[in-house]
Amino acid sequence: MSRRLLLALALAAAMLAPATAAAGATAPIGASIDQQARFPERRLLVTLPAGVQPYQVSVTENGVPVIPHLAPVTRSRVPVSVVVALDTSDSMRGAKLRDALDAAQTLIAAKPDRSEVQLIGFAAEPQTLHTWTADPGASMSALAGVKTSAGTAIWDTVTTAAQQLGARPGAARVIVLLTDGMDTSSAGTLDEAIAAAERYHAHVDAVGLPGAPATAALRRLAAATGGEFIQVSSLDQLHGVYAGLAARLSHQYVLTYASQMRGTGHEVRVRVAAAGSSVDQSGSG
Repeated sequence: MSRRLLLALALAAAMLAPATAAAGATAPIGASIDQQARFPERRLLVTLPAGVQPYQVSVTENGVPVIPHLAPVTRSRVPVSVVVALDTSDSMRGAKLRDALDAAQTLIAAKPDRSEVQLIGFAAEPQTLHTWTADPGASMSALAGVKTSAGTAIWDTVTTAAQQLGARPGAARVIVLLTDGMDTSSAGTLDEAIAAAERYHAHVDAVGLPGAPATAALRRLAAATGGEFIQVSSLDQLHGVYAGLAARLSHQYVLTYASQMRGTGHEVRVRVAAAGSSVDQSGSG
């Protein structure tokens, strides 16, 4: 396991940049508003790109600067609850599935200490491969017997994962989803999947394999939930991408500030900016 982790981290810097470049963007700031926060407190989950420090972050609420306070999730009892969701449709058979499973092990091995993982495989419907555990070995062993089958239910998988994350103790809630295709089997829609992720305050990081046709939808899913979309051009990039995503889990912060609004019931637009990059999130309260 240690050799795998060291190799993955060594490859991350070299491989994550080309993979992200293939998607047409560098790693963005990620942010999502926690709608359960009680006024006048506003609370967001923020993911900062590597190299960006909390003191560089500025925040405005409806254009008015506010004073943010950022606490790293790594100080929490359970830093991150993460669902690793893998496409197990028939089109993944062979090298795609083998390399996807191997990359998933990279993320599991490098996740922040005390963080918990649940594994989901999805074809015609999402299926739990292993329930929640902080033990990397237990998660990895569950990947050994994964088989493919017909169908691809991306949106139902996101909705199911978000609902399951809703009851978890992680300071951050993340879905890391990999697919080579487009949704063919879901009962729900992309909009419903986004709504579920927002409701349960889950970021979705989506990885598209070479030739994946649903890039626009996956990009929208990631952007709407404060996550990142990465399109790889080669299976060889997966190790570096997943090592980079594991490192990104450690760059998450709970951002709070006191709202300057007078009373509740107003539309709120929050902008989080740092190092020349920014992200806007809207809500009400």
